[in-house]
Formats: sequence, structure tokens, C-alpha cells
Amino acid sequence: MKKANQQVLHALLSGKELSHVLEDTKDTIPEGEMFNFLVKNNILFKVDANAAHLDSEAISFIVKRANALGEELVLDEKKLDKKVSKAIKKDKIHSSEALAYMINQIRKKLPKSYTICNLERGDEAYYIGVIKKKELKKINKLSLDFGVFHKFSISEDQDPFYVIECSCGATYIWETQEDGENHNTGVCHNCGKSFSDLANDVTV
Repeated sequence: MKKANQQVLHALLSGKELSHVLEDTKDTIPEGEMFNFLVKNNILFKVDANAAHLDSEAISFIVKRANALGEELVLDEKKLDKKVSKAIKKDKIHSSEALAYMINQIRKKLPKSYTICNLERGDEAYYIGVIKKKELKKINKLSLDFGVFHKFSISEDQDPFYVIECSCGATYIWETQEDGENHNTGVCHNCGKSFSDLANDVTV
């Protein structure tokens, strides 16, 4: 199997799952079949971009993948649906942003080391998966013949960024929706000044 494809499997599967896959396939998944293998075996889940919503099947998929990776994740589907509907009714989000809004809510329930990824293939669909952030950074750089892995996002619903600019010239940026941390308590690694003494700006 191509090394890049092995890296993808290593990133998306638990150690136990990877061992079973390599044993069952004899490590010979055809190069052009990796994408079909990931979808067929419920490692990635397809969501139609033209009717993007996160239904119970997709929520169940995320829960199962998180649990398969050794992380206990419990989601209240009805509560999530209600929260999304309420956000749309109050004009907090557009209906086209429902999927991204829902996934951002789910991210808050995931362990901080995990996120939701999307395999971008250039077609009218999202192929979502659960992955460790450090593994996503690795496979995002791979040259794959079946797409590119990114952190899941929709252009209309970008995560806001929290920016701190120190007087010494150093700049620090965090995605606020993802970690929810209070960055005012930190210090500049360049000059040692406390962030609480600096002016903060939130940008999109």
C-alpha cells in the first residue's frame, strides 16, 4: 500500500482497527480504492452539500467514531436539533449554516485533542470524520489522489479568531470556538509581558 494511504489509515483509525484492516486486506488496498474503502467502512460519512444538515445518522456516526477511537462521547440529538432550530429562528445563523453550527457545538463536546475533519474532493458533498488534531496536520500535507483533508468548516461559518498583539511586536492567534480558553491569563513568550495588560481584538 502507498505510504500516504497508510498514513491516512493510521490517522483515522484506532490501533486496534488498523491492525484488523491490515490483516483483513493483507495490506493491499488498491490505490484507487482508498476513498471507497473509507466511506464503505464508515470511517468517513457523506453529507450532501446541497442539503447540508446533520441528521441523527450523522450524529450517530460521530459518536461511534469517537468511541471507536477510545473517547467516550455522549450527544443529546434532540437537544442539539433544538439549539440549531432556535439559532435559526433568532437569526443568529442562516439555515445554510446549520451544519457548521451543529458541528461546532459537537466539537465543544469532543476531547480538546480531537476535531471533525472533512475530505475535500471537489464534488457536492462533505466527507466528515473524527480525528486527532495532530494527525490532521500530518495528513493535510499529503498529496493524495482522492482529495485533501481539512478541519471541517463552511465559508459562511468560519470560527472567529482571538488575537493578542504585544507591544514588543509579537502576535498570538487562537480559534476561540474550538478551545474556549481564557487567553488573557497568558504571557508573551518573546518579552514576558502579561496578556492581561494588553489590548485585545477579536477578528473574523
